Amino acid sequence: MPAASYAAAKPTIAKLADADFAPLALPSKTAFEIDAASPAFDFGAEGVSYFRAFELPQSDRPYTVTVASYMWNLAKRPPGNGVFYQTVAALDRDKRPISTIKPSAASWVMQTDLPPHRDIVLNLQPDMGARYIVVYTTSPPIIDVDAQTETIHMAGMSVGSLSVEVKGTAR
Repeated sequence: MPAASYAAAKPTIAKLADADFAPLALPSKTAFEIDAASPAFDFGAEGVSYFRAFELPQSDRPYTVTVASYMWNLAKRPPGNGVFYQTVAALDRDKRPISTIKPSAASWVMQTDLPPHRDIVLNLQPDMGARYIVVYTTSPPIIDVDAQTETIHMAGMSVGSLSVEVKGTAR
């Protein structure tokens, strides 16, 4: 159940600098899971969240990083469908936050060959100083039930299936 796994999240590291940062290549696409076995961190006012951390490729050219969060069909477990509402924080070389993209900036992508997913896109320039990213969620799961139609709406998940894709862009 999404709410139970969110409530179970307890910090496993004291500072983000202590996290394992998986290196990303340019170009690359990496699938990953955020689950109860992932590290957890207390993001202050944003709450405790399971997360994954990545080291960005170094490049003298601009590139994009797309973090996609795929919808889970939870037909066997209420609420029906769920998605990890990702937040993506860019960190500098000292692993300090320099920018954060909230879930509200994500856009839904519907394709025939992939499950529906929410994408957050970072357009990175060499002079921005971004060296790392951290993917986490900023709010507990919410189950929204419409009592009149008995429709259960999309729930925010504390765990999920995601991918990170790194692609070069034109100057």
